[in-house]
Amino acid sequence: MAKHYSKHLPFTDLKNYVIIPALDVHSGKIHLFKNRGTSVTDLPTNTTYQLVTASVSAETAFPPVIFRAPDGETRHRFFADAGMAINNPTSLILLDIINEFPGKNYYLLILGAGNPPLAGAKISYDQIKNWGRLRWLRDAFSNIQLSMDHQQVFTLEIAKSLSSKGRIEYDFLDIDIAEPFVGIFDAGSKGHLRAYADQLIEENRPALERIIKHLEQQN
Repeated sequence: MAKHYSKHLPFTDLKNYVIIPALDVHSGKIHLFKNRGTSVTDLPTNTTYQLVTASVSAETAFPPVIFRAPDGETRHRFFADAGMAINNPTSLILLDIINEFPGKNYYLLILGAGNPPLAGAKISYDQIKNWGRLRWLRDAFSNIQLSMDHQQVFTLEIAKSLSSKGRIEYDFLDIDIAEPFVGIFDAGSKGHLRAYADQLIEENRPALERIIKHLEQQN
């Protein structure tokens, strides 16, 4: 992140209101880094790439990020990817935006990472009944993430039904991935994934065009 993003881009200099969710490892609660409002004074750093790094430091793959004060003492707790606590932070962000900008119309665009096929869906019961912990782990994570996504959609539907027409609108773009599972460190598959991404864009073009139209209306 330090190599590809400027170390000299202050978070508070970003033109738009930006919220970055991260997991406070000590408390187990979601912490929102915000570049506007009173909470700016509580930012552990004003360097954008460092805050982004903290929010995408996925557990089991990368270590949590710790911020230290100039004197070397730990000033803030450790932060990591919020995905283990809230895979889809839509309702949390919407609540914050409503409190920050009350009385508006709100449109949310949720971009999912795609749903890979469950390994257990393609094998027989005789095989799956003898799975060990490691074999179950991948499907367990996928099911937890799907459940979190569904909970956010249910929350949005409730908010939408209780508000006046047009007050809250959203699009959730999350597609089923038919390709085999690709590990997060499988850099050799990048070329293949680009081609597959082009294919998915074509297959989902109607949904993409609807989203673009909605975004144009917002502007």
